[in-house]
This record gives sequence, C-alpha cells and structure tokens, in this order.
Amino acid sequence: MGAQCAITLARVFSGIQPSGVPHLGNYFGALSQWTRLAKERKLAVTECSIHDERNSQRCTVKPDNNRPTLIEFDTPIYCIVDVHAYSSPTIKYGTQLYNNILDTTASLLAIGLTTKNCILFRQSDLLEHNYLDNVLHNFITTQRLSRMNQYKEKTSNTSSRGVSNGLLTYPVLQAADILLYGANFVPIGADQTQHIELTRDIARNFNKAVVSDVFKEPQPLFNNSEHARRIRSLREPAKKMSKSDPNKKAFIEIVDEPDVLREKVKKAMTDNISDVYFDADARPGVSNLLRIHHLATGQSFSEIQAQFAGITSAQYKLLLADILIEKFKPVREEFKRVRNEHDYLESVLKHGHDQAKPMAVEMVMRVKNLLGSNRVVDM
Repeated sequence: MGAQCAITLARVFSGIQPSGVPHLGNYFGALSQWTRLAKERKLAVTECSIHDERNSQRCTVKPDNNRPTLIEFDTPIYCIVDVHAYSSPTIKYGTQLYNNILDTTASLLAIGLTTKNCILFRQSDLLEHNYLDNVLHNFITTQRLSRMNQYKEKTSNTSSRGVSNGLLTYPVLQAADILLYGANFVPIGADQTQHIELTRDIARNFNKAVVSDVFKEPQPLFNNSEHARRIRSLREPAKKMSKSDPNKKAFIEIVDEPDVLREKVKKAMTDNISDVYFDADARPGVSNLLRIHHLATGQSFSEIQAQFAGITSAQYKLLLADILIEKFKPVREEFKRVRNEHDYLESVLKHGHDQAKPMAVEMVMRVKNLLGSNRVVDM
C-alpha cells in the first residue's frame, strides 16, 4: 500500500429495480458480481480512496508492484428498490408490481444469495431512505439532474407533459440509498457510472456544508470483464439488452425454460457469413453471442472459435443454447422451488430489513444532528 491505513471491513451496497426476473445483461453485468462478493467477501482493487473505520480518516489504497490490493469487506447490502420503480412511465401498480418484487427476490435467491451471505431488503420498508432523499435534494441543482444521460434518454421521445418529477430526481434517491449505509463500493453496470459520480458530488456538497465527513464517496465497482458490460439485444445488436424491449425475443431471462431459451438464441440476429468468429464492428450479432458464451463458460474467444471451427452460425446458435440451458439449470430449479413460497420470500426481506434498519436509523440521526434538527451532540 502506498499510504498505510488500517482498513477493517469495507462496505458494498447495490440495488435492483423490481422489474421481475433479470435478463442475461443484468446477470453478467452486475448480479453475478453480487453473488461473488457475497460468497468471497474479498475484493481486489487498484488505487482508490476509502474510509478507515478505526481512525475515521480517508486514506488511499495503492497497489504494490502494479498488482491490485486485496480488501476484505463486511456483509454486502442489496436492496430491491421498489420506490425507484414508481418513476417508470410504464409501471403497473398493485398486483403486478408485487409479483415483480417476488420474482426479483426469488431470482436473487436462485443465483446464490442467502440471508447468511448478504443483507437483502425492500427499499420501501425503510422510510429512512425517503428522509435522506428529501435532505439531499438541497445539495444538488435541478440543472445538474436534467443533464443526466438516463433522464435525457428516457425523455427524448416523451412530451414534457408526460415526464414525472420522479424520473428527474431518481438519481438523488439513488444517492440516498448508497450514502445511508456508508458504502465504499457500489457494483453497477456501465450505464450507472454517471449516477455514482453524482452521488459522490452530493456527498461532497453535504460534507462541506456541515463541516463533516459523515458521507463517504463511493467507488463504482464493475465486472472484471469489459464484455459483461456490453451484452446487446438479440434482435438489434446496436442496442443494449433490455426487458423494456417490446420484442420478447430480444432478451433472455435467467429462468427461461429450455424451449423458450433455445428459440430466442435460434432467432438471434446474425449475418450471412457462415463462420463463427468475433468482430464487434463488422459482425455485432455473432459477436454478441460469443460474448455471452465467453461469460457463461470463461473460455476466450480464440478457444471458442477453435472449438466450433467448421460449423455454421446456425449450428453454433443451437450449441450455445444448450450451454446456456445447462448453466442456468440450477437457477431455474431453485427459482421454481421458492417462487410460490410467498411467506418465505417475505421472511427473507424482513430479515434483511431487521439488519439494515439500525444502520439506517444511525445515519439519519447523525444527519439530523449535523443539520441541527436535533439537539446538537458530540459527533
């Protein structure tokens, strides 16, 4: 380490919208990392600034001899962010949203998360998120929020009359989610990078205003493979894979039945070149399938190309489908086992709530004391 500091346990936080069962882009881009972090509790990082809990000081972690530094961390905190879902223009409230929450919870358990290896809870069960959200709105400008890429993208084809304020202020609530638990690292997809920068700015603005370092400035944490951040639509490889795509064959859900999965891969857009090889610019469709193959098996592109030399892309699709069907078989089976156990799924979320609540309450009390809403005490 370049600067010596006694890091005890770093903290990881991340959230997922309850859009139902995740697709492959969600899984490889972020959720596979959730599971790895929950099970391993170790993280190899290059230079970054994190908080030393023992001395309440910020210090810099630097690699020795250009090798990443291994940091151990506390139980990761994962949140089903149902309040965020309210800002979606296409949300269906009531039974549909609740079923989506159960689908998401069951999916997370199916990929290996448990009450023993992580804290998993529902955002709306902790009103401390909403309190901190209201506070943090005072430490960022409307102009800055209106420049967020996701806001501009989602409103580009919508009349101003149809844009909710929740869509504009979504990143502030996201910042509240992260800062409430003092996260050092946030596992995210590439499209969330700008939101983490905003969170860091809000934390810095608040700390400066109250002359404190109460909020940590979190670091984004990406999947080690750049290809995990580039899973594309099966039908339009120029677009990222998304569940909001009206074409249901454009994405693969992690619990798709074998026949459904096979049909989606079979119908994936490729080209009229028979051979199978990676060329992201010239052959985006085939290259997207090769990315998925690489992420599912760990094989390099050259190994895959050598293994499947001499077969057509149509034949390759069927073989890839079999690989994905086998890889996600345990996930499908576990999902089926727990999905209809509503009381069990609620008990998992309640267990997570009970663990997260004291941390959230403590942070809110610190914030209120610093703002002067409570009698000021020694912090």
